[in-house]
Amino acid sequence: MKIFLTALFTLYLSPLFAEPSASSDTVQNGAAGLIYYPMYKPKTSRLVVLGGGHLVGLALAYDQTRKSWGGSTGKFHFKNDWSGEGLAQNDEVSHLTVGYVLTKQFYRAYRWAGLSPKKSRTYGALESALLLTFVEFPMDAFNSTQGFGVADLVFNYAGVGLGLLQLNHPGNWDIKASAKSNPFSSQEHLFAQTAAQFDNFIFWGTYRPTFKWGGRQPLSLGLGYSTRRDADGLSPLREFRFGVGTTIPDLVKSFAPNVAKYFEILDFYYFNLNWRATVK
Repeated sequence: MKIFLTALFTLYLSPLFAEPSASSDTVQNGAAGLIYYPMYKPKTSRLVVLGGGHLVGLALAYDQTRKSWGGSTGKFHFKNDWSGEGLAQNDEVSHLTVGYVLTKQFYRAYRWAGLSPKKSRTYGALESALLLTFVEFPMDAFNSTQGFGVADLVFNYAGVGLGLLQLNHPGNWDIKASAKSNPFSSQEHLFAQTAAQFDNFIFWGTYRPTFKWGGRQPLSLGLGYSTRRDADGLSPLREFRFGVGTTIPDLVKSFAPNVAKYFEILDFYYFNLNWRATVK
């Protein structure tokens, strides 16, 4: 599963992410000193839009997987996804990133539809895990050019778990991605197919210090991982990167905090300046 799945779901869920007014699982009743659970009433019209968006997005994603990797018409088989793909675990890190980002995006979609934070977290994580499982089995497992990837599935679930951790215990850390060059000019289809296309992406763990500006401080420090080819054009080289950058919502938050929430779906992309160390 490649990083552009994230972009696809961002597109088809993009109208959905203005948060309802209640944003916590419990509300303190100051007068009575009691804690009560607010009533969350899903909005029928928004559920219809959400359901329609899912159908359209899943159909587009399925069509692009077939165009990128072919159909699942072979026999079940495993693949050596850890070291047999010549990608130096870049693909595994992308699986973790996609699982993380999808969990957060689905959470936002269910919150927009009026579900409680707790249910939105649960449904978001379950949907992300089920979707990524379906990609590995049966789609990849029965695809003669792919195969069932155990490491891919483990990293998928790790990403979902980290997404849940961030949603349950929000902090200044995050997982993001960036591209070395415009992927839309080098890829015919939605998903990466060649080693060069995989090498184009950098995956980041970031931390945004508050300094004296608090939550309006837009810059994040990042540790990134990517790959490139050696001089022979085939052997992968690992790249470890240190970056300083920001995201669109963090940048907007610095001067218009009330507007930033409308850009939250774009928080997975890390605009940055970075320094690289290469390891064979």
